[in-house]
Amino acid sequence: MQQPFSDGDRRTKLTSQEVSGRIAGLSIPRFGLSWNPPDAERKIIQRLILFLEERRVLYDPLELELFAWASDSILGIRSELTKTLQKLGSQSKAIPHLKAMRAACIQYLDQIRYLEGPDKLPWVNYFTWLGELRGVFGSQIAQLSAMYGVDLEGDIVKILPTPEE
Repeated sequence: MQQPFSDGDRRTKLTSQEVSGRIAGLSIPRFGLSWNPPDAERKIIQRLILFLEERRVLYDPLELELFAWASDSILGIRSELTKTLQKLGSQSKAIPHLKAMRAACIQYLDQIRYLEGPDKLPWVNYFTWLGELRGVFGSQIAQLSAMYGVDLEGDIVKILPTPEE
């Protein structure tokens, strides 16, 4: 099966305008019309997205994700989201999106915490929970990309909502 938006060497890139076309029901004003994100805030979001682009737990095939390593990676992502929230002003439009991603991390980590014991089947639920986390992240990253005019590059585009037909 061919991967959408692939440029042939497994690297992908989408402009923020292309990403905004994937978000059903979201009306993002173009720069200059209604809301321009402050430069400092845009740079903070750009750094966060750059960090997330290299977190393989968000996009690698599920069968390649090792249970313990995935949890460590998600702990790191949660920490980075918290640091980013601390850098943003209290009126930032990014806050609900970052909190949604952080809540998805917490939910995932809470769920796997109860997998210990002889009667548990960790891999059955693990893939579902990781898929749910990726769904939240894909939606929130797409919205941040569109809002702040940040292009996305790499395999992270695999978790974005599919283009509207």
